[in-house]
Amino acid sequence: MIESADNDQRRRFAAVLGPRQVAHLTQVLDAYRAFGYRPQQLALVFLMYRIDAEIAEGQLRLAVTGESILEEGAEAFALPAVGRDGDGPYFELLDTVTAAQVRQTQCDASLRPQLHRGRDDRRIKSARCRPVFQR
Repeated sequence: MIESADNDQRRRFAAVLGPRQVAHLTQVLDAYRAFGYRPQQLALVFLMYRIDAEIAEGQLRLAVTGESILEEGAEAFALPAVGRDGDGPYFELLDTVTAAQVRQTQCDASLRPQLHRGRDDRRIKSARCRPVFQR
């Protein structure tokens, strides 16, 4: 946990994602592409940091990088950019991922009876679960 730099909200905390968590998040969210998730949204949400120095035992100083969370092999930490009023790109991403997960669940539920009859999973999915295109 780190304290935000907001002068009027000094006691507000945000969680920092470590490099393994960042890699896992990008991999998991990739499954929602066909259901409305756009990776560019993720890049707008997180600020990326690298270790600048070790201040004390167990305390690190992080410095902002110019990298995107989508860059392969980026060994960086990520901090979500959260708006003051509960709005902004972070909350838009949460809404998009939630909607994509609902679409995926609905698609899987509509396929279940056909899959039990031994039909080919890929052929059924391509015919019944159409991708969602965003404007």
